[in-house]
Amino acid sequence: MMVFFTFILMSWVVARVARFIANDTLWEGTRDKLLEWLRDPIKSQDDDGTVTARGSRVMFVREKAAELIECVYCNSMWVSAGAVLGVLWFTDASMPLPLFWWPALSMAAIAIVEWTDGTREIILKQDQSK
Repeated sequence: MMVFFTFILMSWVVARVARFIANDTLWEGTRDKLLEWLRDPIKSQDDDGTVTARGSRVMFVREKAAELIECVYCNSMWVSAGAVLGVLWFTDASMPLPLFWWPALSMAAIAIVEWTDGTREIILKQDQSK
């Protein structure tokens, strides 16, 4: 029974952290500047003074990093990995945390985010109709 409650608690934590990374307004300005920097083409100046964009591989990695920040589905996978590793390394967990907790936590967190976002939209629509 304790394993079930631990899984539920970790799911809510992962959902909140993933949503914070992707959507919260608390760090919106910083996130927008980071995303702008990640998507800004890398330019280099040649010997003759011409400026060219370079590093298609680097830009690919930077674009994927930007997607990771913006996408709750994407970042929840890595947040859940960190949560499982954190519990394994930094607690005296007497229960086994199998490897399948990583994707299971991510899926549960996404379900929680979808449920809470849907509830928020319903409440906002009701407030607007008054």
